[in-house]
Amino acid sequence: IRRLRRLDGEPAAVEEIWLDASRAERLEREDLSESLYLHYRLALGFSVVRAEDSIAVAPAPDWAPAEFKPQPGTVVGFIERIAWAGDGASVEYSRTWFDPGVARYVTRFR
Repeated sequence: IRRLRRLDGEPAAVEEIWLDASRAERLEREDLSESLYLHYRLALGFSVVRAEDSIAVAPAPDWAPAEFKPQPGTVVGFIERIAWAGDGASVEYSRTWFDPGVARYVTRFR
């Protein structure tokens, strides 16, 4: 899954997300919502109960849409996340590049 995230309508981050294929044979763009974890719970039958984030800086990816203001290759904030389901299995890996001029990283996981 690749997507552009916004804060107050302003492009703030681009994400690249991999979901364990054993959890869903196929994902359709029109079935997904902004809340992937809600989709996982309601449509796929599992919940993410734990996540670990690693924060660094990295060049913005070359696939980012033009709306994402940092040009490809510009160093921006970078987050790698691994998420686990209630059964203890690692179910998701994601990478997020964020524009530090628009957003700062805050995590809340409840």
